[in-house]
Amino acid sequence: MIQVRRVRFRWRRALTVLLTVYFTIWIGISCWHMVGLWREEQQWHQKIAVAREQQSQLRADVRQLQNPTAVKNMIQGTQPIPDPAVTGP
Repeated sequence: MIQVRRVRFRWRRALTVLLTVYFTIWIGISCWHMVGLWREEQQWHQKIAVAREQQSQLRADVRQLQNPTAVKNMIQGTQPIPDPAVTGP
C-alpha cells in the first residue's frame, strides 16, 4: 500500500501574511493621499497670503482715495494714482 503524505497548510499564518500585506498597502495609499493633501494645503496657504497682501494694499489705496487732498494731488499729477493691477483678474 502506498502511503499518501498529507501536506499541512497553515491557514493562520497565511491569513496573517495576507492581512499584513493588505494593511501595509492601504497604509501606503493613505500616506500618499495625506502627502497630497498637505501639498494642497500649502498651496492654499500661499494663495491666502497673496490675497491678504492684496487686500491690505487695496485698503491702503481706499484710505488714500478717501483723502480729498490726495485725490486733488492725483488729479494734478503730483501724486501717483494707485496701481489698478493689484485688483487682479
